[in-house]
Amino acid sequence: MFGENILQKTSRAMSSNFDVTLISAGDQAFTDGRIICVPALPENLNKSDWEVVCGYTEHEVAHIRHTQFDIFKGIIDPLVKNLTNLIEDIRIEKKHGSEYYGAKILLGKTISSIWNKHFAENEDCVNIGTMLMFEGRRQCANIEMDSLIPRFDKECKEAFGDDIFDKINRLENTKDSYTLALFLLDKLKEQAEKEEKQKEDEKGGDQGDDGNEENKDSKDSLKDDKDKKNDGLDSGENEGVDDGEKSDDDPESEGSGKSDDDSDGQNDEGDEDTDKDDVGGSGDCYENPDDEDAGDDGDDGEWHDGIGETPTSNVGKSEADVSPDDGDGPDESKIKKVEAAMASGKPGSDDDEPSSKIIAKNILQDLNGTKDFAEMVAGELHEMNREAVSSGQYLVFDKSYDKIIPMSPGDTEYKVDRNLTTFHSMRREIEKIGSFKSKVSSMFLARVLSKWQGDKEGGKINPRALNKLKCGYKNIFREKTKNDELDTAISFLVDFSGSMSGSSIREALRTVILFLESLGESKIKSEVLGYTTDDWPDDLRDRYNRLDGSITRLYGRTDPLLTYVIKDFNEPYNRKVKARIGAYGVARLAENCDGDSVMIAYNRLMMRKEKRKILFVLSDGAVANMGNTTLGKKYLKHVCKSIEQSGNVELVGIGLYDNSVKNYYKNNIIVSGRSSLVETMSIELKKIFKV
Repeated sequence: MFGENILQKTSRAMSSNFDVTLISAGDQAFTDGRIICVPALPENLNKSDWEVVCGYTEHEVAHIRHTQFDIFKGIIDPLVKNLTNLIEDIRIEKKHGSEYYGAKILLGKTISSIWNKHFAENEDCVNIGTMLMFEGRRQCANIEMDSLIPRFDKECKEAFGDDIFDKINRLENTKDSYTLALFLLDKLKEQAEKEEKQKEDEKGGDQGDDGNEENKDSKDSLKDDKDKKNDGLDSGENEGVDDGEKSDDDPESEGSGKSDDDSDGQNDEGDEDTDKDDVGGSGDCYENPDDEDAGDDGDDGEWHDGIGETPTSNVGKSEADVSPDDGDGPDESKIKKVEAAMASGKPGSDDDEPSSKIIAKNILQDLNGTKDFAEMVAGELHEMNREAVSSGQYLVFDKSYDKIIPMSPGDTEYKVDRNLTTFHSMRREIEKIGSFKSKVSSMFLARVLSKWQGDKEGGKINPRALNKLKCGYKNIFREKTKNDELDTAISFLVDFSGSMSGSSIREALRTVILFLESLGESKIKSEVLGYTTDDWPDDLRDRYNRLDGSITRLYGRTDPLLTYVIKDFNEPYNRKVKARIGAYGVARLAENCDGDSVMIAYNRLMMRKEKRKILFVLSDGAVANMGNTTLGKKYLKHVCKSIEQSGNVELVGIGLYDNSVKNYYKNNIIVSGRSSLVETMSIELKKIFKV
């Protein structure tokens, strides 16, 4: 029950603290900004796996609390979106972890798990985006990891600037993350263009050197030929050859084209055009050096904090056009203040360019191919689900549509009266109900009698101790105390499946009436529940139908549960309760998922403060639902055994015209007909409760 309790507690905490709903359903993990869904997972997951589950939920809660999703909706370029998401993940986890220490611990466990599974054995092949993912969390969010790779810090700083982590630490919102991503990509693309130009220049230089060598060889060859001809041939053969003329084949006879300066000028103009068409409009953290209004200082491509300000486009509009709230640009005084604070090493200055060891083109490719952290964790959870399903563990496809609702006594007075008539008809069918009352009284009420304890310094006067006053005895008072057995809560869980229609469900409800009538005079708290299944919502059916049949048939339960509350613990046995019992004829009678329903009743009992807790389950057979019933039967056995071994609840199965309960419940009673109901219950209850 460990995993189930974790999800329940986490769900309650998220609902109350953040207005976020956590559900366990299907085979995928996702969030829509209001609901966080984790796949259906087995209860017996080990602790480290459950920590990964909880770490995923904490990451998504951080997104819901701190991310401006409209910023992401406006980002078209996948590269911009990838880097923005990388930076934003670090920012939100830092903020969420600083507010909730437990969340930081769980995030650390999750991050370490992802590292160990996907990267630890091949850390030399980790790309720069993944390095930023892990090192950024370690340095900025102060999240502890199992592994520390020193080169990650060095390579991140070589790629993005020495103060990359300082920049991330100063981010305050999603817009800042987006702006920083644009700035970094602008610098990387600028560097990539320079590297490409340098490569082309080097290639052109090599070709020029080869041409010069060929020209020199050609000239030497021509000179040798001339000498030979002058020595061995007539002077007539040399007619028309002038020593001062150039040969048509001489490459020096042609113009050399444009000068290097002209060529460089054209390239510079091309670079400007490319810059303007790159990633797109940057935000308030970036200034275009070619913009006349960039500021008085005219610094080249500086990145500024610009916290909380609206990004303004200076380099183009491919991204800024779609980003929300274009605004009028940053506050100039704030920019100058930030510039002064960053004067020791401006990330946009020439002396802070990426190292020559770093190839900007490769960095851009790595960033574009870096996997999203949440997607990697979601993949882990999906694998846990598939592994559990394939290994034959009991899984519920979707619990989010399970309902616990009060049973209606009737929506009109006429229907209430009709249901009361049905109730009284069933009550009259119970023979010897009076004798059972007295036997139940001896079973429970004898245990609930209070007693007086004397020899007290305060309380009520104990008449039997008054004669001791003359001897100076002062403890003449007594106090009334309750026997522990008085502290009792009983739950009745009734099978409302289709097979119970007719005599079986009437027999079950007659048994409940027998108990309620007998306990009515006592102070024992009681509850009556009915369990069945509900209709499939369209969304659930669509998701189920998208799965392969070989997978769906391995889920132990696919139906939504429907639990009727016929009588609550704190509700008296009154007219309304009797009308609900009589309304069984209009209740939905569908499938029965006994293991899950027993757990619902058990959990409700465990929330009671009474020391003694008893659960009666009334059914006419074994598990029968739309899921894998073989797994369902195994799960019911597991649930019954776990409850019995815990010792927290006394569990009793009552079989109605069927002895299947013997296969699941150690304490069991078989009722074969209404004529033997009172006698059978009296005998068997005495055996079970040893009275």
